[in-house]
Amino acid sequence: MKRVVLALPRLHVVGSNYLSRLVLGILSVWVLVHLAGAIFNFGWMIVQTRQTAALMKAPPAKFSASAVELRLRETNALRLADPSRQDLHCNEGSSPWDYVCSFVVVTPPPPARMHFGVRVNSNNIVEYSTVTPTGVAFLPLPKAEAGQNRTGKIPAS
Repeated sequence: MKRVVLALPRLHVVGSNYLSRLVLGILSVWVLVHLAGAIFNFGWMIVQTRQTAALMKAPPAKFSASAVELRLRETNALRLADPSRQDLHCNEGSSPWDYVCSFVVVTPPPPARMHFGVRVNSNNIVEYSTVTPTGVAFLPLPKAEAGQNRTGKIPAS
């Protein structure tokens, strides 16, 4: 058997080493750009997760002053629906009260402005102080027995 040797000419292209390095460089840059994009997106996802967690830990918005006024009138809590009690206004209060509300008692003469403290949660009135004349400090919060609400007593006047 005769042995056949196939000899292919060896092609030596000038700069073939340069071409392979160029292709590898372009490929490396492409991979790095895609990795950087993925890393940036992952970093942004972490930031958004932290922001969402911070929002979830934020306390709920409290009942507004106008909502307190409306609720007090609707429930007639301090007999504020009586014609003898007028001009109800609630404003931001100081600790421990969220709001300080005042109204005018027109009978018996002379008219007297009264005020009281109100504590609220996100959707309701939680407690209120005793009603005192404007300029007189609120009475201390009533002591609550276990399991009872600490709601101040309302004078009958």
